[in-house]
Formats: sequence, structure tokens, C-alpha cells
Amino acid sequence: MDFEDENNKEVADYQKIRKISNWHIVPEVINRQIGSNPLFGRRFYSSLYAVEQFQLMYKLYPPLSWITNPPHVLNFNPKGNLLACVVDDRIGIWDWAARKKNCYFFTDKDESVLYTKWLLLENCIAFSDNCSRVNLLDIKCHVSTKLATHDSCESSYALAVHPETPHVILSAGTDSKVLSIDIRESKSKELLVVKQGALKLKVALFSINSNPSNSNEFCISGRSYCVMVYDRRKVSKPLCKLWPECVENDERVSIMSAVYNYNGTEILATYPNKKLYLFNKLITSYGDYGHMYQNHVYESSMIRGNFFGPKSEYVISGSGNNIFIWDKNSESVIQYMTGDSEIVMCLDSHPHIPILATSGRDRNIKLWVPSKGELSVMQTSGNVKIIFLYNLFYFSCYLKRVI
Repeated sequence: MDFEDENNKEVADYQKIRKISNWHIVPEVINRQIGSNPLFGRRFYSSLYAVEQFQLMYKLYPPLSWITNPPHVLNFNPKGNLLACVVDDRIGIWDWAARKKNCYFFTDKDESVLYTKWLLLENCIAFSDNCSRVNLLDIKCHVSTKLATHDSCESSYALAVHPETPHVILSAGTDSKVLSIDIRESKSKELLVVKQGALKLKVALFSINSNPSNSNEFCISGRSYCVMVYDRRKVSKPLCKLWPECVENDERVSIMSAVYNYNGTEILATYPNKKLYLFNKLITSYGDYGHMYQNHVYESSMIRGNFFGPKSEYVISGSGNNIFIWDKNSESVIQYMTGDSEIVMCLDSHPHIPILATSGRDRNIKLWVPSKGELSVMQTSGNVKIIFLYNLFYFSCYLKRVI
């Protein structure tokens, strides 16, 4: 048995028995046309069929002057019609469907953009930089405003927003502070300084996320073995702490990110030991977890994991130069794709339709859609141009929700 056969067998052995897709295109389209299938788009987005059919649609290339480093942040806006791309000190805004660069923004030469988050206000992006600042960018006026400053000079600051409080940004930093920033006010508010252990040592924070169903609740993670959940109205102690028993009280463990599912009942934590842990905060006890997702095939750490699907039916992450998608409940790998020649650095999913944006060391942005066998590929001058043939799903969802 040669190496390729062994690798294929290893992947096949890892892929557990999984459920059969309950989505079938002919009855779904017929029912939609006669008006008896109003959830056509959502059903397709959540279907196993959509995930299994992912294929590269096309690539977006930043300007040549940007390509000293690869894009390291990708964000779809709430409508889904724009995609923000960050390369060092530059933020580019793409009309991804038209493959058109809308605008660029250059920060100061000493700054490097670390994290971005679209606000639910039109044309507004919050971003953090390596100078400990949180800034607001108006892409229409091309103006950047400093909102707040963290104490630390380290380089990891995460942001969170909530639809019920569109003017408020939560910021967590490696200085262990969580700030509440109202863009209508001149000063930010310090919510808490995170400390733990008998010595009350500060905890450097790497991520923050808001509960979609409760604007007062947020979860944070960082240089600690546990995810901490807080209510912003009473931050004297966390509502709960979540961790797997195997890492309890391990001072060497950090959590790269923690994110809520679509309704805030579950939290997905990314540990640097190649594992993702899913906690149901309504039923999970201390030192326990509901599901664990692991990459047994390739020896590399995973980037920040996230949910995929309108009701968080799947878990997705990059690992090495591949993209892995797990069924949330069965923990089976239902799709993996080669996303980069070297390493996948970031990914983001469209808020309304099953489209995935990824980037890595290849210094381009890849757009993935569930259309295996439905794309026409033409090669010209060494560049691959893909003509995207929209089926009924894309016409209905894209025209209704994006345009």
C-alpha cells in the first residue's frame, strides 16, 4: 500500500458514520416555487448536502503592494455583501460577489491591525491595533477615530458587538481588562480586570464573544484553562466557568478563542492542543464537556474554531493547510478541503448563505461554495477564472438578503 492509499485509509477511518442528508433539490425547489417552502434558504444552508459539496469558487487578490504578508483577518459585514480583509496596516473592503475592491484604508505606519469587527451600523468597522488602541473606521468617509486604549503593549485584542446594543463594543486585551466602549461617548468604561487563583494573578485575554440571545452576557478566554462567562450588570464573579477535566488547573494551557452558538446555549472553545471542545452551558457540569472535535490526520494546531450553519449545525476550523468541517452532534468529519499550499490562517462564513472565505500563506482570499460539478472553469494566462453559475438557491437568497 503506497503513501496515498495509506493517507486515504487514515482519513476514511477517522470519518465516523454520519447521517444521510435530508435535503433533496427537486422536492425542495418544487415546494419553494409553489409557496410551501418559505425556509428554502435556511434548509439548504443547514443541510449536509451543502457542506459536502463545497468547492473553490474563485480567488480575490490584494494589490501587489500588499503581498509582503498574507491576509490575516477576514470579516463579512452583517448584510453579507462586503468582506473586510486585513494585511498588516491595511484594511481592504471587497464587494466579493462582483470581485471588486471597494476601498482601502491605511493606518499609521507604526500600526498593525490585529482584529476587526463590523458594527451593525452602516459603513462602520471597529478595529484594534498593536499600539493597544481600539479604533472606529467609517469606510464611507474614510475616517478613523480612536475610541479607547488598553494598558498593555502586547499584541492581542479581541472585540465583540451585539445587535441589541449597536453602539457598544466590548474589548478584551492582554492587559486582562474588559472595556465597554459606547461610540457615542468620549470615554470607555472598564467592566472588569480578570484575575484567578489564590494569588489573584491577571489573566491575559485572547477572545471575547457576546451571547446572541442576551446582550448582557459575554464569554472570555485567554491564558487560562477555562472559559469564563459573565453578566455585564454584575461582574464581581463569573456566572460560570467551563473546561474539560483533562486541563484543570494546568497553568500551561491557554484558550485561543471561545464563541457562542446561534442562540447562546453552547460555547465552542479552541485549545492549542489540536482540539475543540463544545460546552452546553445549560447542562455541562464543571470539568465536563459535551463534544470534542479533533484532527487526527494532520499534525498541526487548529486556528480559531467557529460554528457553521443557521442553527450552528456544524463546527469548522483550519488545521495546517486544510479546512475541516465536523457535524456538531456526531463529531464526524464531513468535509475537509485543501485551503492553502502551506497553512490556513483565518476563515469566516457568510451570515446568510453557505459561503466560506479563507486565507493563508498563499496571499489571496479564497471563496468556497457548495457547487461541486456546477462550476465552469476557464484558464487564461495562467490565472484561473471561474464563472459562477447561480442556481435557484443563490438567486433567491442572494437577491433577497444581500442586494
